[in-house]
Amino acid sequence: MSTHARRFGLGAGVLAVLAMGNGLTLPLSAALPPITVRGRFVCVSPAAERDGSCSSGRVGIRVAGGRVFIFLPNDLAVALYADPRLRARELQVTALRHDGDRLESIRVRSIRDGRLYEITYVCDVCQITSSVPGPCPCCQKALALVETPVTY
Repeated sequence: MSTHARRFGLGAGVLAVLAMGNGLTLPLSAALPPITVRGRFVCVSPAAERDGSCSSGRVGIRVAGGRVFIFLPNDLAVALYADPRLRARELQVTALRHDGDRLESIRVRSIRDGRLYEITYVCDVCQITSSVPGPCPCCQKALALVETPVTY
């Protein structure tokens, strides 16, 4: 954000309107309204789904009615697909919808007993947190999945 914008308290929404009025182009994500879907992770390649080794461009979420939305290849949700516990759970994904039913996730939450949970990964030795599974960057111990109930 520019010094002028910070000084006068102009938020991103005001700057977007000003930019459009001046003929400037906005990033694609600024023009996409967010959507929220509920479903389960899937790999659109059935053979890869059986062993959990889905390629990044093939990970999606199957919603009620069978419709499948595919995540962009570099999306956070693709990294979460690597956790078999999350592949077995119902999820709520808030995302930007691109052409061809492709999603760019903003937030991924798990659903258990009708309740939403924030997903984080924590190293219980180093107290390092991450939004994706994998080894701790400090001690290399596997990060533990922690689901915290969402409170409003």
